[in-house]
Formats: sequence, C-alpha cells, structure tokens
Amino acid sequence: MVHIDKNLEITSLLGNISIKDGKPFVHAHITLSDNDGNAFGGHLAEGTVVFACEFVITSCSGPDYIRGYDDQTGLHLWKI
Repeated sequence: MVHIDKNLEITSLLGNISIKDGKPFVHAHITLSDNDGNAFGGHLAEGTVVFACEFVITSCSGPDYIRGYDDQTGLHLWKI
C-alpha cells in the first residue's frame, strides 16, 4: 500500500457493495490526481480521509451478491 500525504482530487471512483460475512462490504477502486497531473490508483482503503465526494449508488433487484472464500484464488469472490 502506498501512503500519500498531500491534497489530491478524485478523478474516478467505481465499485460495488456486496455481502461478506453477513455484513455490507464495499469494494471500490479509486483514481486520484495531484496538481502536477500525476495519477494514483488502486483500492480505496479503509481509513482514507475524504474532504468531499459526490456519488450515485444504483440498487439492483434480485438475489444479494454474497462473497465467499474461493480456495483457487485465495480471494473472497461473489458466489452467484
């Protein structure tokens, strides 16, 4: 994980909210830029301080997206 201690602008934020271990789980990718036009991207980490952000959450009907551990990848993936 990279730690950046300066003001950055959110240029893109995209992800989803599913269920993991019975609780809502946010999986978000973010791209940020600095005043010099450099871009930084990756997973939005817990504890990230955000001054302001506007976003839209679209709700989907149907069964919940549930995450479960996948032995092959070692990741918590959707069990559809």
